Amino acid sequence: MNDNERDKQLRELVNLAMDCMGVAVTIIDAKGTLLYYNQHSAKILDRKPEYIGTDIHSHHNQAKSQFNIAAEG
Repeated sequence: MNDNERDKQLRELVNLAMDCMGVAVTIIDAKGTLLYYNQHSAKILDRKPEYIGTDIHSHHNQAKSQFNIAAEG
């Protein structure tokens, strides 16, 4: 197995683990760039695949997110 295949397999395992935890996970860097989110985060926050690598502030609808989070609780 080469490094690229190993990296791909590791990413798939991390994604599976994050989805199986049953909690919303979003990873954003210090500049506000969306690096990762899981399926649970997409259910309650405005997360779409095309947002990866972009400034989350330009996509984040705080009022809608707060409503969705309250509904999940």
